[in-house]
Amino acid sequence: MRLSVGSKVSYPLQGPCLIGPVVTKIVDGAPANFHHLILLGGGGAEFFVPYGQALAKGVRRLIDKSEVPAVLERLKKPRTAGGGHRAADQFKLCASGSALELAEAIASLTAMRGMNRFVATDYGMLERARRLLIREIAEVMGESDAAAEARIDAALGEPHGGAVQPKKRRARAKARSAA
Repeated sequence: MRLSVGSKVSYPLQGPCLIGPVVTKIVDGAPANFHHLILLGGGGAEFFVPYGQALAKGVRRLIDKSEVPAVLERLKKPRTAGGGHRAADQFKLCASGSALELAEAIASLTAMRGMNRFVATDYGMLERARRLLIREIAEVMGESDAAAEARIDAALGEPHGGAVQPKKRRARAKARSAA
């Protein structure tokens, strides 16, 4: 895949980006070229990847509209994660850059949340993975983040806004202990 100005790509752990022009910056006194990437839907944050290394870092084209149903279907089939490497396994899925692997991580983490097998880092990982997939589906489908989130929640069989925030969980725990 060739990165061209104006194309949209997915950058692992960052989400959908618009490719800007190649820029030259001075690094350690020498000029170096960088791909300019602008995050979509998140306030216009931007970052630079050394020229020619973007593909090695897992940058890929956004999924096609025709691929969205397969990604949503993957959310319906959680893979049970076990063992002491669970967090590392989920991180690898999220960092791979693949929309299907991101969906797999979300499905697994959501299933673990339902079994009360969550640890503190799992909340952050689930929220980040959901945010990345929501942004990509919203961008591909040309819809709002809320509409994309509703698609994901429906595929997971959860009420809209199904991701439980740690703050809400703590508040519920406090309410139970006070009773």
